[in-house]
Amino acid sequence: MIVLSAVAFSASWVIAGEGLAQAMRERVAPLSGVIFDATAELPDQAPDWSAVEAAARGLAIEANRLLTHSSMPAVDDEWRSFSKDMAASAEQLARQAAGHDVDACVAESNRIYALCEGCHARYLRQP
Repeated sequence: MIVLSAVAFSASWVIAGEGLAQAMRERVAPLSGVIFDATAELPDQAPDWSAVEAAARGLAIEANRLLTHSSMPAVDDEWRSFSKDMAASAEQLARQAAGHDVDACVAESNRIYALCEGCHARYLRQP
């Protein structure tokens, strides 16, 4: 999953310039990487639950920031929906990680990944 993220951020975003790409590269990708790496090991190896919880909380904050990013032009309802769903899913994952709920964390991580892929399919121009 991380390889897909690295490739995606070398592309350009349809709705915004470098400000969005920088936010994704510097904040969103590292946080989602922590989540995806940790949940990929479940249930075989227990993750650092506090790191997963912190990354999920950080991702929720970043998803909310995407709604008001200073370099963002007016965005459409679909963008707002992706951002709101990502924030809600990340907040849910944080609660599940706090409770060490393996199955729920894997399911929520998969939902976050699907949201990322859906947004990238809609708004990311591949080179």
